[in-house]
Amino acid sequence: FNAAISVCEKAGEWESSLNLFSAMSQSMVEYSRISFNAVISACGKASTWDRALEILGLMVQSGVRSDAVSFSAAVSACEKGRKWERALRLLGRMQQHTVEADTITLSAAISACSRGSEWEKGLQLFSFIAQSSAKLDTTAFSAAISTCERGGGWEGCLQLLHAMLQNRIASDTIAFSAAISTCERGGGWEGCLQLLHAMLQNRIASDTIAFSAAISTC
Repeated sequence: FNAAISVCEKAGEWESSLNLFSAMSQSMVEYSRISFNAVISACGKASTWDRALEILGLMVQSGVRSDAVSFSAAVSACEKGRKWERALRLLGRMQQHTVEADTITLSAAISACSRGSEWEKGLQLFSFIAQSSAKLDTTAFSAAISTCERGGGWEGCLQLLHAMLQNRIASDTIAFSAAISTCERGGGWEGCLQLLHAMLQNRIASDTIAFSAAISTC
């Protein structure tokens, strides 16, 4: 059953995953952490956040200990469903269950706040990550930059990109383009030029969006 559920999860067949999951109970086969995680992940990929949380709740009821993978999949489901409040609640539950949140989970929660137009909460969460033992990576920084973009905080975008370069964290075209677009909307033409210069210095490919935004600002 676990192998079949995992195959369905990777294929994006969340309904088939749920059907197989239900068949386990009917066949008197005990649920395992692997089967729970695969179903939660399948529901998350399909943006069916409510089902993902339902399965996570059943996991607790069944006495199967949830781990970082379980919560990460559920938080990602909330991110896709723009359910930032539920994503933050899940982080709280992780602390209660003494499950350490990794950077992927925290980044998904930041994105959930951003998509839910709660960019200030997203940046607060990023600050929490920076002060904790969790490792900051490209995913976390990109999520924070996107959050600044939605909030129109071009100065924050510049600071984040500067911190990425200082800490030698790989930055990409998407992160720079998001920051340049934010500078454009905020009228920060000097910031746009600084970012384009930084892209050239760090050999990061510039795209049409980046150049168009910079030209528009000037």
